[in-house]
Amino acid sequence: LESALNFDGETSVYLQYTNARVKSVLAKCTDVDLTNSEYKQMTDDEYEIINHLDSYREMIFEAYKDFEPCYISRYAIKLATLFNKFYASSKIISDEKSSTAFRVRLCKMVGRVLEDCMKLLGVKIIEKM
Repeated sequence: LESALNFDGETSVYLQYTNARVKSVLAKCTDVDLTNSEYKQMTDDEYEIINHLDSYREMIFEAYKDFEPCYISRYAIKLATLFNKFYASSKIISDEKSSTAFRVRLCKMVGRVLEDCMKLLGVKIIEKM
């Protein structure tokens, strides 16, 4: 029971915690203008998230084709891990408007895909923790 309720590691609680973190960031950024999200100096963490998000459709197809929901859970855990690494190393809201807009849009994409994965896995989505 202790390992199943752990915030760290490969658990649904970790996914819920990460999703709640994304929602918290987005709640603080409601006034950010997302139309100017051109960002020229992408960090390694941002690139890793985008690269992982790019493989989402293919992963879903493979999970369906192979009857393997574990593909979805592994993907979601990796996405959560990448986001938490990004969150710890990057200032999402900054003085530079285009980098803030880019990072907020990135958070939105992570949130959408993470919620989609959780729905497919039957994990309850919560707003706050």
